[in-house]
Amino acid sequence: MAINSRGDSLFVGVGNENSLAIVDTKTFDIKKKIAVGKFPVGVVLSADGRLIVVSCAGVGTVHLISPATWESRQITVGGRPYFSILSKDQKYLFTSNMTSHDV
Repeated sequence: MAINSRGDSLFVGVGNENSLAIVDTKTFDIKKKIAVGKFPVGVVLSADGRLIVVSCAGVGTVHLISPATWESRQITVGGRPYFSILSKDQKYLFTSNMTSHDV
């Protein structure tokens, strides 16, 4: 899960629906759902809030989502990426891949 800097939106991977839910933190209503890959487990928000990263362990992909447009693009990474982190300068994304035993 990740929360935006204003604290009004929570981003949650919904594993049984293969989606990212955007939750209003005041009402707890789901504002939007975005389809992502199978078994989304890790969600990271960039420091500037312009990128949401969703690790999809079921298919070895990461989805990069723009909160401005809700457009998503997918990149293939190692086997079963569970956790992701952006570098301090936000130029690099690292994923911890369980079955391929790599980063």
